Amino acid sequence: MTMHRFASLALLTIVMSAAGCSPKGVSLPIGDVIADPGRYGEQTVELEGEVTDAVGLLSLGVFTLSDSTGQITVLTGKGLPAVGVRLKVRGEVLSGITFGATHYGTSLQENSREYLD
Repeated sequence: MTMHRFASLALLTIVMSAAGCSPKGVSLPIGDVIADPGRYGEQTVELEGEVTDAVGLLSLGVFTLSDSTGQITVLTGKGLPAVGVRLKVRGEVLSGITFGATHYGTSLQENSREYLD
C-alpha cells in the first residue's frame, strides 16, 4: 500500500468516525450506539456480536445482537439467524420500532450480515 493511499484511507476513517458512521470493516461497540443513539441516528453502522434471541412473523423478524458492551434489537427481512451464532451486521440506527405488540428502543434496520462462526 502506497503512503498516499494509506493517508487517504486514514483520512476517510477519521471523517466517517467524526460523522458518526463506521467505515466498512470497522465494527462499533453496541454500547456506544445505545448510549448515544442520536449520534448514529439513521446512519449506517456496523455492529458485531452474538445472537441471543430471535422471533419472526411472516417475512419479518427481530433478533437481539449482544456484545460485551450491550445489546440491540435488529429488524430484518432476510430470515432469522440461529441463536448463538456470531454476526457482523450493517444497518441503519432507528430510534425505536414496534414489532407485533412489543416496542423496542434503539434498534438497527439490517441491510446486510456476515456470519463469523
